[in-house]
Amino acid sequence: MRNLIILFLLLFSSSLIAQKSGYVKPLFTATIISPGLAYEHPVSDKLSIKTKAAFSFGWSYSYSSSLGSSSSFSPAVLAALQLRYYYNFELRERKGKITDRNSVNYISLLTKYAYSGITYYHNSQGNYSIKQASHLPNVGIVWGIQRNYKNRFSFDCSIGPSIYSPLVNNEFSFIADVSLGIWLGKKVD
Repeated sequence: MRNLIILFLLLFSSSLIAQKSGYVKPLFTATIISPGLAYEHPVSDKLSIKTKAAFSFGWSYSYSSSLGSSSSFSPAVLAALQLRYYYNFELRERKGKITDRNSVNYISLLTKYAYSGITYYHNSQGNYSIKQASHLPNVGIVWGIQRNYKNRFSFDCSIGPSIYSPLVNNEFSFIADVSLGIWLGKKVD
């Protein structure tokens, strides 16, 4: 894991040294699935920092032949921070594909924190229970794809292994972030 983090940091630091200027642009988006706002700010030509604040819903469902079914639902506020390295601007440009508004693939260090004030549980026997506040931090290295189209539609999806879960809980898990929405700002053609 340590070698993976070192490799990731080397990729980022190499992007700071003598690149063509002007690849990554500032981008402000409003998300729809989990209502919120996101802002991406360029750090260098292929490196950016993206912040996101949103309202989300956590849910789960499980079934066991001996215990029956159970489900949970928890509304939560979410904050996310990503350090992104965009790696295929040139390839997409050579193929004639769009790269405007950072419509490129990336590798990122993703940090997420969600806070839910209350979680509701229900099982097939009709039992209800309520659990109070839960804090859900997570950190991981993800691969992602972002596309922003001329009609203002914005799609951003990333997934990868969690670093936080193996270190704290001794279990492997994934970290992901999916955003559908619209990009805001002036259209430039």
